[in-house]
Amino acid sequence: MEYFTQYGGEYIRLVIEHLQISLLAIIVSIIIGIVLGIVATRFNKTEKILLFLASNLRIIPSLAVLIFLVPYLGTGLMPTLVALVLLGIPPVLLNTIKGINNVPEYVVEAALGMGYDKRTLFRKIVFPLALPVIFNGIQITTTEVIASTTLAAYIGAGGLGELIMSGVGLMRFDYLWIGGLSVSAISLMAMLMLTGIRRFLRKYEV
Repeated sequence: MEYFTQYGGEYIRLVIEHLQISLLAIIVSIIIGIVLGIVATRFNKTEKILLFLASNLRIIPSLAVLIFLVPYLGTGLMPTLVALVLLGIPPVLLNTIKGINNVPEYVVEAALGMGYDKRTLFRKIVFPLALPVIFNGIQITTTEVIASTTLAAYIGAGGLGELIMSGVGLMRFDYLWIGGLSVSAISLMAMLMLTGIRRFLRKYEV
């Protein structure tokens, strides 16, 4: 209560920065991941390459990527976004490929037999049926990006990581609790919202 009384405005600023960075990285990750996933399912060689890259990107720590990018992109928002997007793409990409490839063959054959062309088939049949699986990847990306955005503070991009770093530097455990619990609360609220959307999408699964 003492912290919020003295630094309430500063706390709100940090939360807003955290949400802005996270949301931007999540949106870019989703767009790139879905587009690359769709392209991968059209070309076998491309799919193998992207699956290899995505699998390897997932094992590289975000902090390591961030440190690598700083000499080239400097500090601030840009290297943070690049690192978070590289973290966020693989789950969406992998689940997009999985979702599209797992659409039942008999459904595709039935649609083709009804006169659907390939573009209409993908837009009206394949993608809607793959969407629940793709959404699993979006959920994973969302939680990972929100949690990893705390690293933005290391290079001056802001966010709740500043509060956590201050807690470590000043040995203020209240700062650590407030920062850590705030990030957890944001992740939980995002997951609850996405879970509600996913339940709606599951109505269209076969």
